[in-house]
Amino acid sequence: MVTQFFAIERAAIEAIASQYPELSGPFLAQLEVVLVEKRTNAGAGFYTDFEYNVEVPSISAPSPIGEPFAEVAGLEHGMGFLLALRDGKMAYLEGYSFEEVTVPLAFETISFAMKSSPLQ
Repeated sequence: MVTQFFAIERAAIEAIASQYPELSGPFLAQLEVVLVEKRTNAGAGFYTDFEYNVEVPSISAPSPIGEPFAEVAGLEHGMGFLLALRDGKMAYLEGYSFEEVTVPLAFETISFAMKSSPLQ
């Protein structure tokens, strides 16, 4: 099991949390204790699955949540991000490209810049 976030994962979750200031408390509480269970480079983006070994405050929101974007080295059109919730907990983060291949990208060290929209 992996326990550390990649910088792009943490930045995406923090960007999503900032889009919902009324939920910042539960988001930040979960972000501090969540463990990365598994990562998958799906070829047109990635999935990062989470697990918890402690109780956390619940996030009361529909799922998936958020839609920040990032300029990402190696992708002409960047990436978008969605955070799936299950029973009020962050279940997984999806980073998706816009019809671009992500297989050769090393997300653990990739250069990126978060944006609030793809046109920013």
